[in-house]
Amino acid sequence: MISNSYYASEWSGESAEEVHYQHPGVAVTVSCGDTPAPSYPAASQYVTAVGGTTLTSSGETAWADGGRGCSAYIARPRWQSAGTCATRSAVDVAAVADPQTGVAMSDAASGGWLVAGGTSVGAPIVGAAYALTGSPKPTAYSYGHPADFHDIGGAGYALATGLGSPNGVAGL
Repeated sequence: MISNSYYASEWSGESAEEVHYQHPGVAVTVSCGDTPAPSYPAASQYVTAVGGTTLTSSGETAWADGGRGCSAYIARPRWQSAGTCATRSAVDVAAVADPQTGVAMSDAASGGWLVAGGTSVGAPIVGAAYALTGSPKPTAYSYGHPADFHDIGGAGYALATGLGSPNGVAGL
């Protein structure tokens, strides 16, 4: 399992970087970025791109500042639905990312707690879920098992949250 918590704006030569993300049998999660635009390496066909959500007392919604959209340069993989983007959609699944509703972490320097957020938090959360499977499947597998994800917004696949947040590890 490899978790990547960084992103860059897309550029015309990004397809030359694809070789660095192609690791058959290894789950590679990537943060989609904290900007409402597609980014790389989230647009790579070899990764599970993790978008962001906001947690509320009534449920989970798309985080306004999480990455989303259609790649300007990477072709749509055959396992992604043709109805959403003509190219690679840059979010596959989602996890908590809103810093206002993020995850608590210990701050050893101050001896207190703080809340962390961003898709750089979501990517390792999904990565940990992949690790719990014991035998992670490729991203294409998730697209064949949408019932294993919490549909955020009730419309099925969404550009900001992909298939949704994992309901356990069955879809991974």
